[in-house]
Amino acid sequence: MMTVTKPTAIGQKAFLWLFMLTGMMLVVVAAGSANDIDHPKWVSFANNNNRQLPGRYIIEFSDDYVGTTEQFLDEVEREHQSFRWTMAHDYHSNRHPDSIFRGISIHMEEQPGIRAANTATMSEHQVMRHVMEKHLVKRVFPVFEVPRPKLHRHNIIRAQALDISPEVSGLPFSHAMTQVNRVHSELGLDGEGVLVGIIDTGVDYNHPSLGGGFGPGYKVAKGYDLVGDDLDVKNPGSLHPGKTPLDTCAGHGTHVAGIIAAEDEKYASLFQFFKLRHVITYVIEFHWCRS
Repeated sequence: MMTVTKPTAIGQKAFLWLFMLTGMMLVVVAAGSANDIDHPKWVSFANNNNRQLPGRYIIEFSDDYVGTTEQFLDEVEREHQSFRWTMAHDYHSNRHPDSIFRGISIHMEEQPGIRAANTATMSEHQVMRHVMEKHLVKRVFPVFEVPRPKLHRHNIIRAQALDISPEVSGLPFSHAMTQVNRVHSELGLDGEGVLVGIIDTGVDYNHPSLGGGFGPGYKVAKGYDLVGDDLDVKNPGSLHPGKTPLDTCAGHGTHVAGIIAAEDEKYASLFQFFKLRHVITYVIEFHWCRS
């Protein structure tokens, strides 16, 4: 996913909301399943291939809710003590009063001892149905794990047929197909002064075509690793955010960054003077990088 913004206060606020809303690991809010709840505030979609994560929800507050996140959590914890409620992300704090999305992402875990002592305790879905009956709740989004697609290789083209002759000129030809060349030549736009936010697997910012470094003064000027390596989306305790968005194995985010803003003598990116802000939220089975 890519957003392009001028480095203004409005643009930074919009980008901040974007990566917070998507920063729950690559866990995607979507997709219906057998666990659907028949309720007008329950948001799901007709895709049974995705897997709902137990106890993981994003709760959107009503527009007229004037309470705090802490007040909401205190209320549901008092009413449903058989579950332990943990806040993953707060989209309702005073730091972001103008946020487009107002709500909270939560992780609820059943407490077996309390449940055994109270045979009338409700199930997880019964609890969420009760939560949705509250006026302060606008919508509830179940959270789903989306597995990494499996790669199937088909050798239908000879490797030598893919070689590009050094005599070929006018690269990259795709710029003419997409008319990016006209944006460069006729409009004079080269990306100067623009900050691009990329939400992906991270970026190899040490690559010379991507600036060879990270931080102020470099092409990859800012970035965050919201998940860390070896994340298990079923275990919030495995969340270990990194200091920088460096990716040395997955490669997809580096590929995307190269298309957008790489500087190279032979190949031209879309806008070589773009500055990049990279956020890792695309969670795959990270241990595959070490196999």
